[in-house]
Amino acid sequence: MVMHNENKVKLYIGLIAALLLTAGGYFGYRVTENVENIIPRTKVQQGYVRPSQLEIKVEDLVGDGNKATVLQYQGRQYLFIDEGGVPTAQPYEVIPAQTQPAHIKLLDNSK
Repeated sequence: MVMHNENKVKLYIGLIAALLLTAGGYFGYRVTENVENIIPRTKVQQGYVRPSQLEIKVEDLVGDGNKATVLQYQGRQYLFIDEGGVPTAQPYEVIPAQTQPAHIKLLDNSK
């Protein structure tokens, strides 16, 4: 089967177009696939925490085997607790064992 030059040109143009569309779709997907995982570089509004300064740990605070979620922000530690279905960060201190077992004391959050 002999192809005329005009048919060859149409075939090559079609192959190039298909290749460009495929490559464009692939690279478009790769560029946008992790967009939701990026913290925007905008100014943090007053009253909100800076994500880069927030550290979250899960640890056994009093040695009883129960894990607690601890948030650390600007050098202060907060206990992350669930108060009636509402997540709350509460300052705390660990009272060491003396006459009673070690336990966690929640502090006044107004400081």
